[in-house]
This record gives sequence, structure tokens and C-alpha cells, in this order.
Amino acid sequence: GIMQLLQKIQGGEKPKQISPRIHILRDLFYQPGEMEKKAREDCMKYFGPHVIQEFVLRKPDYKVLRGDQVEVYVDVLEVLAKFGNKAKMPRRAVLDCFHDQNIVSYSFVEFHLKSWRIQDLFDIVNKFGYLNERLAGEFHRRNYYTKATELYLKLRRYDDAKNASEDALSTQGLSAQNATKVRALWLTNKNGSKYRNIQEKLRPESRLRVFLLLCQESEYAATKNNSIISACASYFGPSTIQHTVLTSYLIHPDKIKMDPVDILRRFDKDGGPLGNISELEVLRELGHLMTTDNYAVTKYAKTHISVWSQSIKTMSNEDIHLLLDLKVHPMGIESILEERKMYLEGVGLYLYRDSIEGAISLSHYALEDKDFEKHAKSLVDIWEKSIVNNSREILIAPNSKLWLLITLFRDPATISNSSELSPQYLSCLGPNIIEIAVRQKVPQDKVGDTLQKFDSALFARYGKQDRTKLNQQTKDLTRSKRINPSVGKR
Repeated sequence: GIMQLLQKIQGGEKPKQISPRIHILRDLFYQPGEMEKKAREDCMKYFGPHVIQEFVLRKPDYKVLRGDQVEVYVDVLEVLAKFGNKAKMPRRAVLDCFHDQNIVSYSFVEFHLKSWRIQDLFDIVNKFGYLNERLAGEFHRRNYYTKATELYLKLRRYDDAKNASEDALSTQGLSAQNATKVRALWLTNKNGSKYRNIQEKLRPESRLRVFLLLCQESEYAATKNNSIISACASYFGPSTIQHTVLTSYLIHPDKIKMDPVDILRRFDKDGGPLGNISELEVLRELGHLMTTDNYAVTKYAKTHISVWSQSIKTMSNEDIHLLLDLKVHPMGIESILEERKMYLEGVGLYLYRDSIEGAISLSHYALEDKDFEKHAKSLVDIWEKSIVNNSREILIAPNSKLWLLITLFRDPATISNSSELSPQYLSCLGPNIIEIAVRQKVPQDKVGDTLQKFDSALFARYGKQDRTKLNQQTKDLTRSKRINPSVGKR
């Protein structure tokens, strides 16, 4: 209705045909920032805060003439505030309103530049698409150096981008925090330069230059120039050097000829963390950095397999899991898996090596373990996968405990129907395994009946539950028939 009234005004109706309220509405539409106090009060009285907010926010910028007829920006929040507290809006709410209306207002954003919360600033550039030098500078001013670098690079403000990156690496703590992002901003995911011309013009002592050299030529940095080694140790510290060198190894494992351990040790000749770093520590860090492509980590693990064979007894379960995932099997790993009761891993290893006898033997050890019930389904899955993938027939002794376990999980319902088989399975595997298999393989509404067939007394609670449930359903049906006699009829 309000917009229809405005259409009348724009359609040229004579003033005498227009009521005072519409005059006020017209002023609100065209010049809300210049309305008199009485008109603003009437506006709030007649139309309320929501209409005022809608009209004021229909355009992002207001300007007034001051002094020597110079146009001065008037903040939208100031315009709203003139109408009273009820018309006021939070700064962020105005920004969201502009965005919803596809209104871009750099004036509003920059007027409040130093007042935005940091999350608002990130939304302004990432979500709303604002980008200019002042926004980049504000991130820089607030010490968000990598974000400032990103924006400066988009704006092709390369000197500013270099300065922001230098600040991002200005202390060992900041280097540890920002190294990964700085690397991604200046280098490709294959370690090539995104801005080669800019990079080549960096000063020799520049932290950014030394850091990018460490990223791209870690082997050279560790061997050719003591001043570079000293600069890296001074600028970045051991954690950043370790992370940077190993990330480079993951990218180009065949390009780097030196052992990563030897490279890292060269950056610390005073007996510090890098000077004493071990092959196992490097393996763990590579494992943490590893993506879906595990070629580099596998290469490193295989290169040092003799080290793992010597230290297998002191390696953690997590270390051993990593080696198994990489299919690297040092001497003595089978006995360690058995000693630590890592039965599933051991069975999987034996089957991978086609040692069926070893897998069967370890499976039987697993079946006697007190906590085995938790892992029964997983053991069956390992065997079933091997049976499907193996080119030769896998023979498991019929009626052995392992054979009974595998066949139970294949079809517990059929076994429950056999008066000869069900007691055998129940006696050998126990009620808990039977229940696990039935719950895994039988439809939920058939679980109780299936378990009762194995042993009605042992699983009596299921029969009671089923009868209770059936009685309740009968009562519900009877009650429904009283309300609606057609229920239950065909």
C-alpha cells in the first residue's frame, strides 16, 4: 500500500489531492536525512520503525552540502538515529541488509573500517566481495598478515604484499603460525613460483626470500651456504624448518637426493632439536603431513626399513599402524602385533602376505581373548574381503571356531532354524557373539524371533519384549476400532 501511494506521487498527482501523511512519506523516500524533527516524529508515529528502515536503506549513500558547498558523506546509521532509538540498527545488520538487496556501499564499509569486528571484515571480503587497498591495509594494521598479503596480491600491490609477508615471518612464533599460508600464497602446489619476477627482486636478506628458498631448494639451503643455514635457524626456528623441509620432500621426493633427516640435521649444529632428530620423528611428521598420495612417505619408510626392524619393540602402536598402512613390514612386526594383542592388524598382515596358516593361527588367538566380542565383526570382514579377493581357495577347517564365526555372520537366520546347528554355534561362540551377529544381519523386527530360536530360555527377554510390544499393538488397534470401526477392515 505504501509503495502504491508513492507511485501516485511519482505519477504527478496535485498537492491538494495528497494527504499530509503522504507528504511525510514522500520526504522519507527522497530525503530522509534532511527531514525536520516534527516530520521525523510523525513518520515514526504513522509508519513505525520498519518502514523507516526500509526507506532509509534503499540507497547506501547520503551526502549533504557543507562549508563551501562541498558534499560530505552522511552515515546511514546517523540518518536512522535521527528517527529515535527504535529506528536504530546495528552496523552489521545494515551491512547484511545491503547485501540482501545487492547494494554495494564502499562508503559505508570504509566509514566504519576501524570499527568492524574481525569476523565482519572477513565476511566483507570473502562473502560480500568487497576488495580495495584500504581493506587490505586494515587487515595488515590488525596483524592479519597473510590475509593482507592475499588481498594485496589480488590488487597487484606487490610491494605491500611483500611487506605483509615479511611481517608474517618477522618472528619465529609468527613464522610457525603463518608459514603454510605464506607458502601457498607465493608458490604453486608443485612448489613453483607464482610471482617469479617479484621473487627474484627480493633483497638477499629478506625473510621472504630466505623462506621461499628453503621451500623450493631445501637441499641447496642446507649444504651450499652457511649464511643461509644461519639465517633459517635465526629467522624461523626448528619447527618451521622441519615442517617446510618435509613438505617440500612430500612434493618432490625424487628430486631431493639427500635423506630428509640429514637435511634437517644440517640446520642445527649445536645439538638442538634438529641436530638430534631421528628417523622415526621424521616418519611421524611425514605421516601427519601425508595426504591421499602416500608415495613420498612410503618411499621414506621403505628406505629406512632396517631402522624400523631394529627399533620395532620401542615403536608405538600408532607408528606400527602407519607402517602397516604404507604396507611396510619390518622384521619382527608379526610377533609385536601378537604380543600387543593387535590381532586384527596381524591377521590382515598375514593375509596380505598370503600366509593363510599364520592368519588362521592368530585368528584363533584372537577368538580366545577376553575382549574379542568388540572386534568379532571386524575380524569376519577381514576374512571375507580376503576370501573374495584371493585368487586361490582359502581352506579353513570346518567346525573350527573361526569357520563357525565366519559362517554365523553370513546367515544367522538359517543357522537358528537348525536344531542341530544352533546349539553347536551357541556352545562354541557364546550368546554375546550370537547376539552381535543377529543384530548385524537380521532385520530389526526379526531379531527377537531369531535369537529365541537359538535358545528361548537364554534369550527370554526378547520374547517378553516382543509379547509386550504385540500386546500394546493389539490394544492400540482395539482403541482405534472404537474410534473408527473401519480400522483393520478390508
